[in-house]
Amino acid sequence: MIAPVSKRAEDARTLLQHETILTHEFAPYWQDIQQVLRQFPGYKIMNINQTEVIKNFVKQGLGVAFLPKSVIEAESQQQLLHSYSLKECSHIVSNTYFLTKYVTADIEAFLAVCHSIYKRLAK
Repeated sequence: MIAPVSKRAEDARTLLQHETILTHEFAPYWQDIQQVLRQFPGYKIMNINQTEVIKNFVKQGLGVAFLPKSVIEAESQQQLLHSYSLKECSHIVSNTYFLTKYVTADIEAFLAVCHSIYKRLAK
């Protein structure tokens, strides 16, 4: 879960009950998130169709969001967004797929870099 840096001192559960949850309703992990949110009565959702818009709205303090670590890594490192780990969401994953017709040395090198990045993010 991400929130504006200005709200980093607040508890994640409090934010879920008081802030609008900005989401892309077609995200493959959204149904799993909704199952978890049932534990937090009174939550509000706003559907937004673009991840970049969601991140910008969160930066501006218009709500919180659930996005994959790979999508928010740069903003987190630059302290533009604050991320929370919720134990209730630890089982939820967002998969990344790579399809190719041929496997070349360039593609193998690219996949090796991807593996190293995702392995680091999984920690």
